[in-house]
Amino acid sequence: MKNLLKLTFILAILIAFNISTFSQQQFGIKVSGGISRIYGSLESPYPSPSTSSTSFSPSAQAGIYYNRTTGKNTSLGAELVFSQVQGEQMVYWDNNKYLVAPYIEGYRSDITYEHISYLSLPVYFGVTYKRLTINGGFQISYVLSSSGSNESSNNYILLTEEGNRITREEDGINRELDNLDIKAFDFGPRAGIVYRLTNRLSMEGMFYYGLNNINQLKSTEEALKIQQMTVGIRYALWNK
Repeated sequence: MKNLLKLTFILAILIAFNISTFSQQQFGIKVSGGISRIYGSLESPYPSPSTSSTSFSPSAQAGIYYNRTTGKNTSLGAELVFSQVQGEQMVYWDNNKYLVAPYIEGYRSDITYEHISYLSLPVYFGVTYKRLTINGGFQISYVLSSSGSNESSNNYILLTEEGNRITREEDGINRELDNLDIKAFDFGPRAGIVYRLTNRLSMEGMFYYGLNNINQLKSTEEALKIQQMTVGIRYALWNK
């Protein structure tokens, strides 16, 4: 991890300080919004969940970028962005084997929400055709803050003496999580497209796929990984 972090910073420095009389430079600001999801669950209070699902949640980015052309249609770029990632996992456990009379059916549901703020450093190589640039590279992120919550409930079906089925719902433990038990760094490939509207204003789309299992809870082997997709704009403060 340390070597990977060093390599990413070295690449960013080389991009920023590479001097070429034929190159063009651009520095600006960017803001974007989209969706993200976090695979897996932070906790596994029961063995063998019967069903589980992961939902996409709102996500956003804002920061600065720097581009330098390396050829007629190629360029190198780096960014320093604040990134907000959110995730939602729902897990359902079949409680039938734990039930005693007069209950005949039942299940437990748990919903976990995560909110993670990162400072991210993407470095990438781009190829331009007319107004469109396609880029791909690598991103490393450091956790600035994290929080979350967990909601649980139990649902049972009661069979009465008259043969009627009555559904009962009991709230479980609802907790607020101030700090998630996650690793400080995340990293993975990043791909994007940029469409130039004017000399200063552009539209962009970005996709990031985290490779690191950020879950560091020792009580579970569940992997916890990140995906993020955003669409936004970038504005050049200066061109050289």
